[in-house]
Amino acid sequence: MKENSSFEISKPKSIRALMVDSSESDVLLIVRELKKGGFNPFYERVETATAMEKTLKNKQWDVILCDYKMPQFSAFLAIDLLKKTDIDIPLIIVSGSIDEDVAIECMRLGAQDYIMKGNLSRLCAAIARELDETEIRNKQKQAGENFRRSLDDLPLGVRIVTIEGETLYANKAILDTYGYESIEELKTTPVESRYTPESFAEYQVRKEKRKRDDYTPSEYDIGIVRKNGEVRYIHVLRKDILWNGERQFLVLYNDITDRKQAEERFLASLREKDILLKEVHHRVKNNMQVISGLLELPATLSGGHERRKRFRESQNRIHAMSLVHEKLYGSKDFTRIDLAGYVKTMSRDLFQSYKINLGQIDLVVQTDGNVYVDINKAIPCGLILNELISNVLKHAFPGNRHGELKIIINKTKSTEIEIIVRDNGLGLPENVNVCQPKSVGLHLVNGLVKNQLDGQIEFRRETGTEILMKFPL
Repeated sequence: MKENSSFEISKPKSIRALMVDSSESDVLLIVRELKKGGFNPFYERVETATAMEKTLKNKQWDVILCDYKMPQFSAFLAIDLLKKTDIDIPLIIVSGSIDEDVAIECMRLGAQDYIMKGNLSRLCAAIARELDETEIRNKQKQAGENFRRSLDDLPLGVRIVTIEGETLYANKAILDTYGYESIEELKTTPVESRYTPESFAEYQVRKEKRKRDDYTPSEYDIGIVRKNGEVRYIHVLRKDILWNGERQFLVLYNDITDRKQAEERFLASLREKDILLKEVHHRVKNNMQVISGLLELPATLSGGHERRKRFRESQNRIHAMSLVHEKLYGSKDFTRIDLAGYVKTMSRDLFQSYKINLGQIDLVVQTDGNVYVDINKAIPCGLILNELISNVLKHAFPGNRHGELKIIINKTKSTEIEIIVRDNGLGLPENVNVCQPKSVGLHLVNGLVKNQLDGQIEFRRETGTEILMKFPL
């Protein structure tokens, strides 16, 4: 390797040099060259493996200058010994004779450079370069250690893993999460035993996608199995990083078991409330059917026609309310019902109650989309429509006259509902005052619209009768 031979140091720099050489005179020549190059060397000469190993344990060295071949030692053995100590010290071959192929092999095994003893002019430059690089490595190592300490202090679990899933680093929190004593225990525990079955299947899918460079989410939840068999739930955040110069994954583990269990308790509570609401609607509907059944006997046996009619009307009103609870009971959403579906069912029930053939009066229910109302609107709305539809069936088409009953349900605004009940029958008699009605039914309609729905109602006498009702949601 070529170096600039005009290496200079303005102020002598102390250097601790371990000389691995069997020749004292050669070492003195090297020391003289170091001083000439601006170094102030402290050195020790060794020529055996035992002596080198001992001094490496007991003293700190900046550089090792090693001859290629000695009577009891060699550069190859010195390189191997240095590797085993795991000490980061640059080793430079300084030899009187060495083939270039051998020198290159020494560098492949771990030597930083080789210098010929017959030409020491670039020795100081090579040492200075290696000292700078060693300093950079030490700073990087220190930064890495500081980074590791920071990760160790985090309350979140942290792992550095390869694309294949091999763990390179794990902090204390991750070991505590799994209940392991060491990173080796984490590494040697089979992956499938660390996951719940569902999460292990998802892990395998993610792993295969990463091998193909397919997209995988950077955040997801997993279920893990601790060493003691306990299941914990973890939110994972995964990010690509460079670790020791290679692309790896930084994986953060946040234990969300408490939150997950709280969510499950909340969902269980919701399910219990749904069951309770369903049971309430079911019982209310049944109780109303019982009341309706109790009215059935007087309606059948009562002596007067007018009295039987009153009982029948009461039954229909109770049925209108019962039907709301029946619809709620049968729906997934216990807080609201589909108004059009409710009106269709109630209308057909009223046709049956008044023994009206659907072929005699055509029923048309029209809507511009799904219109939902909650129970507080559904019951008064149902009672109103019960009265209006009943009036049409009783009075609009006498003598089996054919006609049409049309009910239009629209959302005129996002917060307003409009309902039109229209028939082409006889129409309202002129002597009926819709603002101050004498009949119980119309009086009930006006009261429910204004007081329960906070709405408006309008009666029109055209071809037949048209009732327009508006109320806010």
